[in-house]
Amino acid sequence: MRVSVHEHVHRLRARLLAADWLALGILTVGMVAIWGFLEIAEGVSEGTTRRFDAWLIHRLRQPGDPTRPLGPIWFEDAVRDLTSLGSLSLLVLVVGAVAGYLWIRRETVALALLFPATIGGLLVSLLLKAIFHRPRPDVVLQLTPAYLSSFPSGHTMNSAVVYLTIGLILSRLSTGVRLRAYAILLPSFLTLTVGLTRIYLGVHYPTDVVAGWAAGAAWMAVVWFLTRRLPIPRSLASADRLPDSPS
Repeated sequence: MRVSVHEHVHRLRARLLAADWLALGILTVGMVAIWGFLEIAEGVSEGTTRRFDAWLIHRLRQPGDPTRPLGPIWFEDAVRDLTSLGSLSLLVLVVGAVAGYLWIRRETVALALLFPATIGGLLVSLLLKAIFHRPRPDVVLQLTPAYLSSFPSGHTMNSAVVYLTIGLILSRLSTGVRLRAYAILLPSFLTLTVGLTRIYLGVHYPTDVVAGWAAGAAWMAVVWFLTRRLPIPRSLASADRLPDSPS
């Protein structure tokens, strides 16, 4: 027996309603992220965040010895390895690898979106650094080389821009709720990890990292609205099509 027209309309209405709520949620995240970034930027410019920043960085060092971080030596080495997940060279390799995957799959629209979305975010990060030009932390010894200015954290924002952009694109091209969730949760975890390593290594103030997360989340919201226009792959269209029973 075929699905009735009434049931078909009901399902379609439910899907549209769910899409509207998701769009509203993403828009809210983007607006809150922009507001949070501006609030932090104002505090940084006025110097009201410096005491908190210094306190938290010192809490991550051995009492009485600001040159030694908390934890064993192997953990410090592991953190240095993890922080490279946000380095420009690695991010370029990741974008190139994903671009190759999209090219093999002939996802030309997604491929066309990947480069402006990631490169645009990286350029915004450099622009923000040039505008605020905040010096690097000097309250503890920096445990890894760092360049450019401190606000916002380039590693944090760049990892958010690249990983979340890739996650959004891949989730749009995936079938199944679990695959889509994985495509978003894994990049979010990587971005969170990179930010925490920057604070632990003493190369960024905590507010630099939070601002990087906020800027990355705002960029993610922009990219999400762009990815909504991606054409649905055949496999996804087949999975979403209402089943017809033989008459």
